[in-house]
Amino acid sequence: MNQETSLRRCGDTRCSSCYVTIIHLLVMFLLVLDVLEIIREDRMNLEQRTKAVVLIDIMKSFNFVFMLHCLRRMLVITNEFS
Repeated sequence: MNQETSLRRCGDTRCSSCYVTIIHLLVMFLLVLDVLEIIREDRMNLEQRTKAVVLIDIMKSFNFVFMLHCLRRMLVITNEFS
């Protein structure tokens, strides 16, 4: 996968890396949901399937999308200061 449009690892915790992660998640939002749907349909791993179902429900909620956009706007401002 292209590094320019991939999600960051958990260890990247600086403000700028959080901003980049949110931007990438917004760009790849539908792709992430597609992958979670594939995992959800997998009959082999019940634990991953359960996690995928929960994540799909969270990501499709208004609150998640709203907060994602709010964080993006806030991090644009704070990113300029750092």
